[in-house]
Amino acid sequence: MPQYVGFRSFKDIFKTIREHPNGILLDDWVSPLDYFRSIWESKRVNTLEWKPIRYKEFQIEPLLKDEIQKCCLDSGVLNGFLIYYGLSRIGDLGIKLDLAIDWFENQPIDRAFELGIRAFFPETRIHGYQGMLCDPIYQNFLQPTRYEVERGVAPDKLFLPGLRSVEIMRRNGTNCELSTGPAFRFAESDITALKSVDSHKPIRAMVAFHISLSETKEIIDTLFKGQLINDDEIEWKLKPHPSHIESRIRELLIEIGIEELELSYKPFNDELENCDVLITTGSSVAIETLARGKPVIIIAGSSGISQNPCNLMVDKNGWRMCYNGPETRRSIKELMVELNTLEKRDNVAKITKEEFFGDLCREKVKEFLNLNCGIQGD
Repeated sequence: MPQYVGFRSFKDIFKTIREHPNGILLDDWVSPLDYFRSIWESKRVNTLEWKPIRYKEFQIEPLLKDEIQKCCLDSGVLNGFLIYYGLSRIGDLGIKLDLAIDWFENQPIDRAFELGIRAFFPETRIHGYQGMLCDPIYQNFLQPTRYEVERGVAPDKLFLPGLRSVEIMRRNGTNCELSTGPAFRFAESDITALKSVDSHKPIRAMVAFHISLSETKEIIDTLFKGQLINDDEIEWKLKPHPSHIESRIRELLIEIGIEELELSYKPFNDELENCDVLITTGSSVAIETLARGKPVIIIAGSSGISQNPCNLMVDKNGWRMCYNGPETRRSIKELMVELNTLEKRDNVAKITKEEFFGDLCREKVKEFLNLNCGIQGD
């Protein structure tokens, strides 16, 4: 049951899903009454009575009540109720499911999916797949807690792209069953051979933006506000997130007096093939780029904890964290010198793949699809 988050054209996505013989859209299974029920139930949580809640010496129920009041009508919460109601209607038809697969980010929509499957398809096994590689400190909410596992809002088994991700999640204390799964998203990470970089040409730097517009604005301001853009040594290309509207990104650039930088909406792997270094923040593309043997710059947050997926790395070669524009430009040039041979770049790629990307092999796909449990054949 797809969630259409991160698309700019809902009409095209709806059309594509409906044309598929096995396509399912939530909108086809819920009624107008379900939307009213979702709003009512979302608001009703504010009427619940609270007992005093303490964390160590702190009284925290006022913080929790304030957070719930602010987020009770959040789209993720409302969609969670709609998923639950949609699954109930599918269950009423007597449809049987052997396996339910959830792209699991431990959000309200995921918990609702798990609860709905357990309520209306109690014999169905749930596999979660967490295919992104994120900062384990900043985004620790992605990891199901013991309480969430016990309450049935986590998958029966959670698949992660590589051994390093499994190791970190286990170390952080989850009791959810974990396994490495097929690295579907990163299947193209080694489709091209490493190429030498021409030191006589400008360095081609690609800036990959975060899904959050506030994070995107911070990257733009850090790199370009008050900075010299026309650098003979660096060529810049901007890669908006797929959910970004081009006009909004242009507005952020115009705000700081920049109009000449190129925006690209081509597939990420196509653009990565034609760049020398990646600049980004909390995104899986940082690890994906290192797996291609190309250096990465992480732009640190101006306040709070920085989103740095490279924190997952044991090996610290091939990437830097930078706090301002001049430091970023200097680090780009230093990293190009640090990885100035194919052997050094190949070593970075090899270490990254071994730690983070499981094999896209028949055995792992069969385990992921539960085909080793009573279903015969390939």
